[in-house]
Amino acid sequence: MTAANKKPAENPGRFNPAGCRRPRAAVGVGDGHLSTRRVVVAALLVVGAAGLVVLRAGVLGVSAVTRFDVRVRAAANSHRELPLLGRVVARALAELGQRGLTVTVVVVLAVLAVRRSGSWRPGLVSAGALGLLGVLGQVLKFEVGRLAPRAARVAVHAGGLSWPSGHAANTVVSGALVLWLLPQVRPALAVWARLVGGALYSLAIAGGGVALVVLDYHWASDVVGGWLLGGVVLAVVALLATARDGPRRRSGSGAGRVVI
Repeated sequence: MTAANKKPAENPGRFNPAGCRRPRAAVGVGDGHLSTRRVVVAALLVVGAAGLVVLRAGVLGVSAVTRFDVRVRAAANSHRELPLLGRVVARALAELGQRGLTVTVVVVLAVLAVRRSGSWRPGLVSAGALGLLGVLGQVLKFEVGRLAPRAARVAVHAGGLSWPSGHAANTVVSGALVLWLLPQVRPALAVWARLVGGALYSLAIAGGGVALVVLDYHWASDVVGGWLLGGVVLAVVALLATARDGPRRRSGSGAGRVVI
């Protein structure tokens, strides 16, 4: 073949002689699922943030929210004389949201996950979630200034730090981080984290919230506000953590190629 008849080599960065670009690499199979998850998380973020705004407005005014809080506290007062075992269980559930305890557990698991994976991602995600929760929680607490139920009156802008409940929010965020980090530290615990861990996580959230109200630590709307705040934080962190995960492309167009 003469040099004039030779076909020019294709350059992936330029148009080929036929006027068409080279076909792009195929997108990974899991990209559609990732996009769907992002849409779902974004929707949950919008719903949670809207709920938090509406609840805050109800807490700041004399509304159905404050009347509901008073009725729930009155009902809880009639059952406050718990037996010894009941008091122990209630206090244990309420203390699950203590930041000193949960942060310690999350930090230990995050360090182990970083060492095992060789990536800073577990540590950065955990630190971002806990940091964002701390900042947003304190801003809302100081802005609303709600007194705790033990003050025997419903009052806002009074220097209190009752709404939203930091214990409830911390249980939501820290519990989710623990369930996310455990399989990274011990892959064999992945199934356990989804099934048993998920059930315990739900029990800790619900039981801890009830205990905070029964023990007169918080109003009912404080607990709901904490749950919503925790959900908003998790949604924000999840979206940010997956924002840089662009479409995974296959290393070739044939079936059976490894996704990179």
